[in-house]
Amino acid sequence: MSNNPVQFNEDNRCLARTRKGKSAFCQARKVTGKKRCRMHGGTNDGAPKGNKNAFKHGRYSREVIEKRKSVMKFKREFMELLRIIKNKDKEKPDLSLV
Repeated sequence: MSNNPVQFNEDNRCLARTRKGKSAFCQARKVTGKKRCRMHGGTNDGAPKGNKNAFKHGRYSREVIEKRKSVMKFKREFMELLRIIKNKDKEKPDLSLV
């Protein structure tokens, strides 16, 4: 037992790794309820859910992606129909039945 009045359990340590290797961890105490200390992002919760400040153009929003998929599906079906119509026009009429 050491003379240090503050005793750290191993489960109270920050899980951020140092540059010493894979087995070396940060020596600071982790933030309550988190896996990292305050210096390694334990206090940061990130952007709030539905953050409108991070919204730039909406190109990758769920609604736009679904709309883009449906438009591409319609385009594929239309192009297939066009191809079928063009192939029928190119077919030679069967004159042997006349």
